[in-house]
Amino acid sequence: SKHLYFIIDQFEELFTMTKESKIRNAFLDQLLTLVNSELDVTLLVSMRADFLSHISYYEPFSSAYNTHPSKMLSLLNKQSLKKVIEEPVLKVGVSFQDGLVERIINEIEEEAGQLPLLEFALDQLWKKRKGRVITHDILDGMKSISASISHYADSFYEQHTNKQESIKKVFMKLVTTGCGEEDIRRVAFLDEFDQEERETIVLLANERLVVTQDEKVDIVHEAFIREWKQLSGWIEAYREFLDWEKSVRDDKLVYVENWEKKEDLLRESKLFRAKGFLEKYKGYISPNDRKFIEKSIAIDTRQKRKGVALLSL
Repeated sequence: SKHLYFIIDQFEELFTMTKESKIRNAFLDQLLTLVNSELDVTLLVSMRADFLSHISYYEPFSSAYNTHPSKMLSLLNKQSLKKVIEEPVLKVGVSFQDGLVERIINEIEEEAGQLPLLEFALDQLWKKRKGRVITHDILDGMKSISASISHYADSFYEQHTNKQESIKKVFMKLVTTGCGEEDIRRVAFLDEFDQEERETIVLLANERLVVTQDEKVDIVHEAFIREWKQLSGWIEAYREFLDWEKSVRDDKLVYVENWEKKEDLLRESKLFRAKGFLEKYKGYISPNDRKFIEKSIAIDTRQKRKGVALLSL
């Protein structure tokens, strides 16, 4: 009989992208059913170390995790980094200028999140090469490996002065603030963006700053949130709004899942807060969320008028 390996990468997104614990736990139960079955199967999951504590949120899966072997992956050492950098280009007859590989390694050897940074930087070095040698002057133009993402995004942003507000709005819808944890990327649906923002998404996708698939939009990599200073500055400036936006999306989800009952619209203190954010950040709220808030306001206004009419009688 054949052995089956069931592999799940970026397992932390089960916890960061799935807000409903019932849905998340049901998925974990299915995994447990699989590994406890008579099938000849091995489940392999990979996740970021800073999200490991989330496994403890569901005791049955936590117990199973603690009874099976796990391995903490360390940063790549110099020898491994050298192989990762050199071998792919050597296979196609391209090489690095003397000392460039060592320069790259020295910069990122102790860098947290070294692989995403390296992946992005190598992609830029490859695209900007001339001939069959990747040279120091290309990296000089990128400033440094650690600054390559920020430098690339800044260049794009500065070149599109007429789109800067739209770029900002798009990225604000593609991040989720962390509650005592790192801010992370958020997968958004295209219907969350207006026409101008969708045009901006096409530009961003062409430059590999975002990826689009199946009517969804996502930041190209989480490292982008950490490294692009412009974006991290926006997140800090808009943190209160972004925190509120998460909660209003959850409220809208309850409203939709409960067949749009009036009782599940925003009321009282939630509606008061929503009015304030709608007035101040209207252009940053998705069309569907705006409709939800505006419907809540309309129903609340109608009910208050009825109450006044009854009193006058």
